[in-house]
Amino acid sequence: MSESPICFVTGATGFLGRFVVAELLKRGAVVHALVRPQSAGRLAEIAQRLGVDESRLVAVRGDISREGLTVDPYTGTPDHLFHLAAIYDMDADPEEMAEANVEGTRRVLAFAADHRVDLFHMVSSVAAAGDLEGTFPEDDPRHGQGFPHAYHRSKFDSEVLVRDTAAMPYRIYRPGTVVGTTDTGETDKLDGAYALFPVAAALAALPAYSVVPVPEFGRLPTVPVDRCAQAIAHIGLNAGTDGVDVGNTFGLYASEDERVHDVLATLTAHAGGPRLVAALPQSTGSIGFWAGQTLGRLPVIGGVRDRALTMIGVSPGLVDAAPFRCRFETTRQRDALAGSGIEIPPLKAYVGPLWDGWLRKRRADR
Repeated sequence: MSESPICFVTGATGFLGRFVVAELLKRGAVVHALVRPQSAGRLAEIAQRLGVDESRLVAVRGDISREGLTVDPYTGTPDHLFHLAAIYDMDADPEEMAEANVEGTRRVLAFAADHRVDLFHMVSSVAAAGDLEGTFPEDDPRHGQGFPHAYHRSKFDSEVLVRDTAAMPYRIYRPGTVVGTTDTGETDKLDGAYALFPVAAALAALPAYSVVPVPEFGRLPTVPVDRCAQAIAHIGLNAGTDGVDVGNTFGLYASEDERVHDVLATLTAHAGGPRLVAALPQSTGSIGFWAGQTLGRLPVIGGVRDRALTMIGVSPGLVDAAPFRCRFETTRQRDALAGSGIEIPPLKAYVGPLWDGWLRKRRADR
């Protein structure tokens, strides 16, 4: 590899993508970013904000929906290919999701093989765990689990595709629910864990000295976008360069066992609300999700449910997905980041900036 590695990046103008691009540039890389012609302006804005010119951040016109990816013939020789382009919208059409996330990955793998990329990096998702119970290891995702949502299935299928067909060494990164930055809470859209924020704001109207029992829920692994990008760039470019094998799969989320009720309790406490105690059995919370999912499948009523959820800032797709049932390993992540100064903190460590970022984004969206 060259002293200044060339990194081809898909999804460079997305929320996580632009942070990954910034981290790769900080580490001396030259980035070739695949961008749709209509997104070229956004890439130029990113370059201006980062203070780099087109010799360091190169726009490559194209799209993962195209065979061969690029509009014009591409003659570069990337050392790394970071594949981040995907549909993350839980309310997207399942067929569109499969086309982008699975078939798109197939095209990117073919491009990587044609251009003899040394190392393929895929950003998958914790969603690949589906409804697995027990432990989800940082390894092959195939454990007989089912998939409560099309997004889960698409991330599982695309990850398996990389494992089974990649013509070069690869690394797979599984972020948890990506939220805003640790310093300012900057975020692009209010999805995922942000569904809990309006609930916490409503609970904050209750007396702070009161105690409110809530059901136990499943797990909600989170990761701030800035630390997620730092981890991807560090592991991608540095881990294993001394010849020590660091594995090929990394769970990017806090090592603490974050659950939905823990996150909600953290948010409510920060908002000045009551103390939440998980005093009700997990089955109580499961019944609520089951009822919401069942209503969503009924004609007419499903539409009413979706509109009601949207009005309070909750994605219907999130209700359909429900919390995760399994534990998530982070051993390889922590080993690969050891000595780097990069840590993925639990949400409670940066709840203040995160809450402020949510308030700003909510006001901006109104």
